[in-house]
Amino acid sequence: MAEKVSLCLVETVDQVGKLAEITEALAQGEVNIRAVCAWTEGDKGKMLILCDNCTKACEIFCTQADKCITQEGLAVVVPNEVGALAGVTAKIAKEGINILFACATTCGESSLVLMNTDNNERAAEVC
Repeated sequence: MAEKVSLCLVETVDQVGKLAEITEALAQGEVNIRAVCAWTEGDKGKMLILCDNCTKACEIFCTQADKCITQEGLAVVVPNEVGALAGVTAKIAKEGINILFACATTCGESSLVLMNTDNNERAAEVC
């Protein structure tokens, strides 16, 4: 099952406690985080966040981060089993769709895959 979603792409300074500060600000703003991926590049902290309201999240981030943009993406739920991600990515590749980024996590019997492709509309249909 694939769902078209809005993802928040956040850039901020790389410093101790910044992720805690940003997630606390979202909690105070009553924005629910469904998934997050955070990393550093040089002196910058970067985050990809799937939440229930990216517009509100970016408004909150204007005081917490250097940059926040929303980007269309896909949230794909697959079984937590061997080969599930391979099956989804093979379907997308068969359609000639390029996956621009992907990250995944598991919880219990399901896995959540976040991705952006060069054709999210079609990718959602084939997943």
